[in-house]
Amino acid sequence: MEAIHKQIERLPNGEQRLVSRGEINAAPQNAIENLLNEHEVARITGLSVASVRRWRLLRHGGPKYLKIGASVRYKPADVADWLDSRPVRGEAA
Repeated sequence: MEAIHKQIERLPNGEQRLVSRGEINAAPQNAIENLLNEHEVARITGLSVASVRRWRLLRHGGPKYLKIGASVRYKPADVADWLDSRPVRGEAA
């Protein structure tokens, strides 16, 4: 079974909506407003912000990230690729 990954997109009016993996890949990845912060990555993965920071600080296999000054940002496609690369257990082959 293929995993379906979604992310939260902020709309210009301040509302949020879920975006599918296909929409993520179709969006231009060079626009800064499409980058995710560590809180958004934590929400997407269902893990704590501390876990996201730990991946980065200890270099324990988290998604690729960008440093912009003191800020850390993640490309949605990199987060989706990282999620796809994670082992899946409990599914029949």
